[in-house]
Amino acid sequence: MKHLAFKNKIFTKKELKQVMYETFTNYGLKQASYLADNLKSLGFQYATKAGISISVEDLKITPTKSEILRMAQTEIRLSNDRYVRGEISSIERFQTVINVWNNTSESIKDSLVDYFTQTDPLNSIYLMAFSGARGNLSQVRQLVGMRGLMSDPNGQIIDIPIVHNFREGLTITDYIMSSYGARKGVVDTALKTADSGYLTRRLVDVAQDVIIREYDCSTSRSIKLNSKRFSKKALLEKIVGRTCGRNFRQNSTQFRAFAHDQQITKLMALDLLNQNEDFDIWIRSPLTCESMRSVCQLCYGWNLASGDLVNLGSAIGIIAAQSIGEPGTQLTMRTFHTGGIFTADPSRQIRAQESGLLRIPSDLKFRQGRTVYGTNIKILDQSTNLGLVSYANHKTTVLLPPNSSLFLSSETFVKKGQLIAELPLTSQQTLRAKKFIFAPNSGEVVPCVEKELVWVLQGRVYEIPSQSLLNNLGLYFSSLNIHDNFVTLKLTTRTSGMLKLGARLVVEKVIKIINSLAFFNSPIFYDPALEMFVFLSKSKDFYQISPDYFKKQHSSLNFQMLASQFYDVPTSGYIFLRKESNSSTLCNRNLLYLPEERYVINRDRSLLLVEPMSELEIPGIELIKGTFARIAGFLQIKETHGILQEITIKPGKFIEYTNLKDSDLKLLRTFNNKLFYPGEVILSDILVESLSLIEFIYTPSCIGLLIRPVLDFYLPKSRFNNSVLYDIKNLDFVDNEIQFRYLAHSQHVRGPSGFNLVSSDLNLIFSEDTRLKFSQPSKQYATLNIVAEDTITLNNIVPKPFLLEQSYLSLNVRNFQFVEKNSVLGKLSLRINPAIATQLETFALQDQDNGVGKVLFTTKSDYFTCYSERPVFSLIPSLFLKKGDFLLKGVHLVKSGMPTKISPFSITLRRGTPVFLKEGMVLYKGQGSFIKKDEALGLINFEQIITGDIVQGLPKIEEILEARKPQVSALLATSPGLVVEIETSSRQHFIGIKTIASRTSSYLLNTKKTSQDFIVAPNDYISLGQPITTGAVNPHLLLEVFFNFYKLLNPNYDAAYLSFKNLQLLLINKIQQVYNSQGVDIADKHLEIIVRQITSKVKITHPGATLLVQGEIMELRQVNYINVIMAQNRKKQANYSPLLLGITKASLLTDSFISAASFQETTKILTAAAIEGKVDWLRGLKENVIIGRLIPVGKGFTNEGNLGLKELTFC
Repeated sequence: MKHLAFKNKIFTKKELKQVMYETFTNYGLKQASYLADNLKSLGFQYATKAGISISVEDLKITPTKSEILRMAQTEIRLSNDRYVRGEISSIERFQTVINVWNNTSESIKDSLVDYFTQTDPLNSIYLMAFSGARGNLSQVRQLVGMRGLMSDPNGQIIDIPIVHNFREGLTITDYIMSSYGARKGVVDTALKTADSGYLTRRLVDVAQDVIIREYDCSTSRSIKLNSKRFSKKALLEKIVGRTCGRNFRQNSTQFRAFAHDQQITKLMALDLLNQNEDFDIWIRSPLTCESMRSVCQLCYGWNLASGDLVNLGSAIGIIAAQSIGEPGTQLTMRTFHTGGIFTADPSRQIRAQESGLLRIPSDLKFRQGRTVYGTNIKILDQSTNLGLVSYANHKTTVLLPPNSSLFLSSETFVKKGQLIAELPLTSQQTLRAKKFIFAPNSGEVVPCVEKELVWVLQGRVYEIPSQSLLNNLGLYFSSLNIHDNFVTLKLTTRTSGMLKLGARLVVEKVIKIINSLAFFNSPIFYDPALEMFVFLSKSKDFYQISPDYFKKQHSSLNFQMLASQFYDVPTSGYIFLRKESNSSTLCNRNLLYLPEERYVINRDRSLLLVEPMSELEIPGIELIKGTFARIAGFLQIKETHGILQEITIKPGKFIEYTNLKDSDLKLLRTFNNKLFYPGEVILSDILVESLSLIEFIYTPSCIGLLIRPVLDFYLPKSRFNNSVLYDIKNLDFVDNEIQFRYLAHSQHVRGPSGFNLVSSDLNLIFSEDTRLKFSQPSKQYATLNIVAEDTITLNNIVPKPFLLEQSYLSLNVRNFQFVEKNSVLGKLSLRINPAIATQLETFALQDQDNGVGKVLFTTKSDYFTCYSERPVFSLIPSLFLKKGDFLLKGVHLVKSGMPTKISPFSITLRRGTPVFLKEGMVLYKGQGSFIKKDEALGLINFEQIITGDIVQGLPKIEEILEARKPQVSALLATSPGLVVEIETSSRQHFIGIKTIASRTSSYLLNTKKTSQDFIVAPNDYISLGQPITTGAVNPHLLLEVFFNFYKLLNPNYDAAYLSFKNLQLLLINKIQQVYNSQGVDIADKHLEIIVRQITSKVKITHPGATLLVQGEIMELRQVNYINVIMAQNRKKQANYSPLLLGITKASLLTDSFISAASFQETTKILTAAAIEGKVDWLRGLKENVIIGRLIPVGKGFTNEGNLGLKELTFC
């Protein structure tokens, strides 16, 4: 009998949903609609009477918030103290802070719910959030709880939370931190809406033609579900509304059996699950349906909207696409990862069920480990039994598998709920991460006796220039006077030249050295027309110098030669050179130039105003409207399909021939592309007057020879002579030869009318680092003087802690004195900043590193002293003392440091910071090294266990459905077996694994080329396709591995079918994991339809005797149908391999070209369909909608079957 349980409780959104579902499934649509209508009226009635609104007074803050925050801050303070004491690293401290504030935010949220429930259950905010009317718990938490942790623009979490809520108001700091996150939320929502819509469109395109077309496909295949692999709730969702694939009988005789093809109701499923027995049940699925281009009713099961068997004609493909795409906006778009040995996963934690004594075996085998929060743990090497004895002498035993994490030691009393251990992750994927550790303060690096610590003792570190003289007296007396010189620097010259000291040297702090490099003894003129200086060489060539060169400093000087009229050409054309030349600089060479004018038209042929294959006697003739010939000559055209593409005019004389025999044509062809010199005779009647190229013209309209003139240019060796310079120092001539504008042999060049073919540039390059400065000549006849200037700026030499104003400069030279290179100009004595000198305690010197020495100052602020009335300090045993260490009873240190002076009544410590050295850390600084604050102290290499995919949400769904290949693919096992050996070759850096199965397989990994590593150990059993190295699973490679293995034991069709089935289940599970992690539930049958569409094609590898083409992509069932016919006729069958397509690719490869063309690449698809003569059978919805036909869905089916003649009545 159908009945509903009586419920006397507050109905939240969840409860309402459950009541409506039970009413609908038990009493049908009519009764459920009636109940919903009454509930709606009831809700409106009481909402109106209550007058529910929202005001500031409704925003009540839980009184426990301050206590929760105080506890959190205590934990953070303890973590910071551990970090300052060098017990944890900066990474571990950061992870602790993040975890504490996340837990705090959750605690405040839970206490908020309890507070509203107990004190104000009719609070407007509480009613709105929990009834589902408006808002959710996350938004309520920000209103009256705490805003929580924010991320910065780089995506990194800021470890300072916003502890205030919107009711209390944000501080300025809170507002600045939250502004980025708030804006990012708005942008993310907009992007998610667009991405989700595009995902839905692709899914609809790939599955729109999947329709229920028959009742039963009569398949014998089904999918097995094992009760051990799923929770009761998950298994219930998977089997309710499905059809049983095989006869099923429970081991217990009380329970009736499921018959083959029987629909499984919720009541039957609950009865089955309540038996608490392990079982295997086989269900039918769209994945196993054998209907062609559709799915049958029994394989699909119930229509989830009505709770009964799906109707014939239902468009289940579109329903599936919308069911997957619609929740896309609920998915996050962040890319992040969480990791560490301790992941705070409640399902993996072992906690004490009651208070008592925990006993751990004395022969426990373990290795030391460490959590991401800096807690030392024991990682078990083998299975271990722990015993817990309560105060009532009740003993409980807990079995821990290998690799479990144990948090407690032996014989420890535990409280109820205390964490004891954590189970290992079933599939551990590690990520190699690197992080720099920076010095917390400047000072001296001192290793500690404890290997896990290194100290940075406080001090001020400064760099001093190389070749400096130090005042060594300070090292002996450990003190310096304010007026003492500390460092003396030598001032040396880098170049030779004349010394120029400014009149205000003390103020400007600049010394200049001027060096005259070269004087030109040829005249230089100023040309007012060109507004250039013109330099005349001895070979009577003119070179230009821009006036801009005199306004700036340069490292080179370019003289550009004026264009010579000798190299002018009238039009564009071809350039010919000797083939052995590939240089851009030509000298002592002949250059041949063949004039030819081209015009690119690309217009209709009818627009041509002149006859093709005719001679233009004069230039200026209009070729087409707006285009005129610049030269006279023989006119040719190039046209395609009535389009005039190009007009070519070739200067020369055309000699036409008619009524030619074959022998005459053969003779004329021998002259084609031959070069003739002046005076030569062609065919005994044509005299060549100038250097010419003969071209044979052969068209249906005319035949003849075109005699084309060739221009010959000679390029001399050099156009410039070095002798025009004298007094040359450090000057090099570069490329002072004629430069050829065009590089390729026989290249067509284009230019304006009368452009110059060659140019010549002279470049003077100064060989030193100093810059060139050009003294400007007068506007009349003059000579040019090139001067180099080297500048010594004292401000750039003096280090930061020394004051230039209090330094003394002693020069050994006079103004305008000539000095040689590397001469000593004088010395600069530097004094320490008085603010440091008055507080100076000691200083130390470090050897030069990369030419720079370092000096360490310690001042009074770097030390602190503790006093006592009793003589107790002489008993201090440690070399280093940490913050929090007890010096006396009730007296502890507030700073860490190293004792430097110990007396019975006082102790002086030099401040310092201990840095925790995590395993695998590389130190950059050795003992006694000086380091500045925030300088890299070392690098931590650590393995991070990934508990979730690095890419989450929508991008992950898209990655799976588009079947994208990962950047770093894991190596997959090609056969199941036992790992018996792992070998490492140090010479070749190869690692191998051998497995024992039906055959032995070896896997090689080149560790030089990849950072991947094996994740299996000897004696591990590996299954087919299991990853054996780090990296993501490549679905295409996995499909190939499955197919190659199954092909050894099965025919081609069975191997492809089994490969697809394994991959399909994997893809469905991966998609469900992403949706479930975001709290979204999607029925498996929707995913099965989409996955079925992208895993149904094969690629032909060998066509055999069929008419198929190698590389063709077809449906697996269709190829199998063809192969069956080939086998019946005893002909060679086609071979193929399974193919995984992304949803975009699958949409483009659908049978309907109308559907594919309306999706993407319209022109390409329609062109291919037209060439192939493809026929669209209009089977799907989309193609029928496009052309305006009725769509092939709906209930227009007759249930009577074929009527017999007896039932027909004739009128």
